[in-house]
Amino acid sequence: MIMEMGKELKVDLEVLKTLDGEAFEQVAAIAAAQLHSGAPGSKAIKTAAATLNLGAEELAAALEALSFVITESARQQLPEQELRTALQEQLPLSEAAIESLVRVSLAEIPHARRVAEDFGHPLPAFRSLEWRLDVQMGSRCLRGQATPKMTI
Repeated sequence: MIMEMGKELKVDLEVLKTLDGEAFEQVAAIAAAQLHSGAPGSKAIKTAAATLNLGAEELAAALEALSFVITESARQQLPEQELRTALQEQLPLSEAAIESLVRVSLAEIPHARRVAEDFGHPLPAFRSLEWRLDVQMGSRCLRGQATPKMTI
């Protein structure tokens, strides 16, 4: 299944339509850095928003949306062409912005997958292979029957 993005994500990314290619690359780089070190502080977002002539809240939402797109593309392991097609069909961004996002997404796939593995649930594993035989002794109503159970 190719990536499906909700309306809220598209609305958050709508703000980035006004940016030129270089400015979008800066925003995509900040979103990629967000995967490495967590969300930037409010002061850093305000500074970047002022530089890009955007609102701080809008930029923070757009960064979160871009981080989601990057991690989702890593999770689904889409090839470059399928990723490009999915982004072009679903996101309201320019061609240069899509190319920049594809580049950043492909570069961040190893790190995003590593982070996802760290947060994932471990597979169940045996701690001890000691066997035990439990025998339930019968009462008078069972007339001396024993019910063996094998447990691990």
